[in-house]
Amino acid sequence: MSPEATAERLRSRLAESGYTVQAVTIGGVPTDIAHKRVTHWPTLTSMHLFVAVGRVEDSYAVTAQQYTKAVLDHACANKPGLPRGLQTGVLATAFLVVPTTDQASRAAVAETTPLKRFAGMTSTVLVDASADSYYTYQGHRVVGSAYSNVFARQIRDTTNGLLKPGGV
Repeated sequence: MSPEATAERLRSRLAESGYTVQAVTIGGVPTDIAHKRVTHWPTLTSMHLFVAVGRVEDSYAVTAQQYTKAVLDHACANKPGLPRGLQTGVLATAFLVVPTTDQASRAAVAETTPLKRFAGMTSTVLVDASADSYYTYQGHRVVGSAYSNVFARQIRDTTNGLLKPGGV
């Protein structure tokens, strides 16, 4: 399947799940950015969930880490409401859909600690459109571990029945 078709399936899933979705360009990558505000009861905070689905036709046009940083910058700059840190934060999941992946790019995503900053965290998801599979961080979050389940659920809910988790 093409990156465009795979991205469209993910965009539709996000819209069906109650996210507000709009087309933007992030880090030079055509992207559908989805946003939803939720309450994270264990920490009694309001979380702004951003899910970006970027698509490139050249697997080497941008790295997943570069794209994730640009997504976090966009999410922090476009979060509505109170400033970050006043009982509100940003969780940004960056799906980068590429035609195909190689071992090095899959390993980089699996082994690179997700980006974080004050009241903002990310999760990187590299999607291989040719194999209908995805790859994400395989380690344990030390800082922000309270939100690991939020990221895992978000990825699972977005990909369930559309993509399968890939091994490294």
